[in-house]
Parts: sequence; C-alpha cells; structure tokens
Amino acid sequence: MKTLLIVDDDTLFIQGLGRGLARRIADLHVETAANGAEALDVFATTGVDLLLTDLQMPVMDGFALLAWITRERPHVPAIVMTAFGGGETEQRLHALGVGGYVQKPLDFDALTVRVAEVLAVPPPGHGHGVTLTRFLHVLALEAKTCTLDCESQGRHGRLALEAGRLAGAWTEGVEGRPAALEMLTWPEVAITIAEGRPPEATLRVPMEAVLLESSHRHDEARRRSAGAGVAD
Repeated sequence: MKTLLIVDDDTLFIQGLGRGLARRIADLHVETAANGAEALDVFATTGVDLLLTDLQMPVMDGFALLAWITRERPHVPAIVMTAFGGGETEQRLHALGVGGYVQKPLDFDALTVRVAEVLAVPPPGHGHGVTLTRFLHVLALEAKTCTLDCESQGRHGRLALEAGRLAGAWTEGVEGRPAALEMLTWPEVAITIAEGRPPEATLRVPMEAVLLESSHRHDEARRRSAGAGVAD
C-alpha cells in the first residue's frame, strides 16, 4: 500500500479530495495536514510515498515544506497545487521528472492520473524527489521573493530571488549568474529558505533563462562524455 500526504489549509477540500483519490486508486492510504508544520508531524510517524501540497498556507507554507523535503526526504516526489501556470509550464515541470504541478481549480480526473503515474514509479533512486532545479521552477512560477541557502557535499552557496527572478548568487568566491549555474550542477542539494531578498542582491535575471542555460550545459557535457566514450 502506498501513502499519499495531502497538505492544504482547506480542511473540507483535502478530506473530500483524499476520499475521492482513495476510491479511484487501489491500495492507496491518504494522510492529510492543514499546513507544513502538521505535515512534518505526519512525516515523523508515517512513510510517505508522495506529497501533494498547496503553496500558500499559514504557519509553514508549501515553499518551506518543499525546502525541508530536499534536506530530510530528498527522494519523496511532490506534486504542487497552484492557481498559476499553464499548459507549457505543466509540460516542462512534468518533463523534469518531479510529480509536477496541478492547476487550481483541480481537474480531478487529471489529478488522479498524475497521482497514479507517480506512485507507479519503482522505489526511487537519487534525483527522483525535489531537486534544486525543480524547486527553482516552482519559485519562478509563483514569482516568489526569498533567499535560499544551499549545501551539497560540504559546499555552500546562496541564491536570492525577487518576484521569481534571480536577484543574486554567491558561492565559494564566485558571484552572480556563474555562481547560480555552478550550484545547479551540485548533486543532492539541501535547501533552507528565508523570506525576503538580501540587501546586496543586484541582479534581475529571468530564472527560466538561467535554468535553460543550465540544461543546455548539462546536455552538452553529456554529449561530450558520450563522444569521448565512442572515441575510446
């Protein structure tokens, strides 16, 4: 049996949604929480296979919950519920391998298919859960202003966002866009999120442009590696 955790501050909504999904998906157990803090209590006592979360909630919002996931449950996939976005963004997030996002008001049939698809994936290995790239996609989509402290294998960096755009990046003597691109190559990044942008942030670069450049660099490195293997 798989466990789905639904997090939203509308209690009647998540209770009805949970009952509906449990009826439609075989061997599904549903847990619910009204905010991120309650979700942490569920994680402390229950093995969660998939997180379905809203972003705007009191006490602890969905952004903070997703950041916690990167540190404490990095292989748990997540589906984000949001009032923003469109078909192109949905395709892009889904292609990244994250559970993606579903737009409010929810299409129950489409959500059922998405939840079943994610839960059908075999037990995940590295990279299946919420990565830095996927988290930045969500922050850009929601035009979020915040600061991220990032850590990976002893390396530390900071990313500042303003209205979903890259406002600044710093890591180990590198600043600006090059620092952001370097951090996007780090594996298994643990994220801590703080509201507001630091006063030293001076950039205003569209986050999608940075993520696209990072993707192109990754693809090029993969092609070079494959070419070197053929040459050998």
